[in-house]
Amino acid sequence: MKITILIALLTLSVGLLAKNDGFKAKIAERLNLTAEQVEQLQAIMEERRAVAEQAKENADAKVAGVLTEEQYQEWAELQERRQARKERRREKLQNVRGEPLDLTDAQKEQLQTVLQESREKIQAVKEETAASLSEFLTEEQLAQVKRKLMSKRFKRFRS
Repeated sequence: MKITILIALLTLSVGLLAKNDGFKAKIAERLNLTAEQVEQLQAIMEERRAVAEQAKENADAKVAGVLTEEQYQEWAELQERRQARKERRREKLQNVRGEPLDLTDAQKEQLQTVLQESREKIQAVKEETAASLSEFLTEEQLAQVKRKLMSKRFKRFRS
């Protein structure tokens, strides 16, 4: 359980690390990008963020059109709670026992490497488990197992 929590926290921290300018510089260096390419990629990423925000607003409007006013208010409250949980997790990742991590660039790179390796190992275990289960379970049973696992996974995030 503690390992699962640690892996989840570390995985979320990669997203935080990816947002800093140092990460952008590393990507530019690693891919050997020209200044023009860096500018183009930044513009594309900004456009992607704007499109995602617009899609969210459009979806919210559609949801409002489907739900009653009371249902929409409850839905909006659920979304706000979800966002608050997300922010709390982000804050927790930025601090360990109330103290900033203050990672060096080398440590950030090492952390990203370790996290990527962990994700790959987790994916390999998932694939191996699925292959093992498919040897003796029917397709319907596999679907039931998947539904149960997914419902347990999402129960953790509802509270």
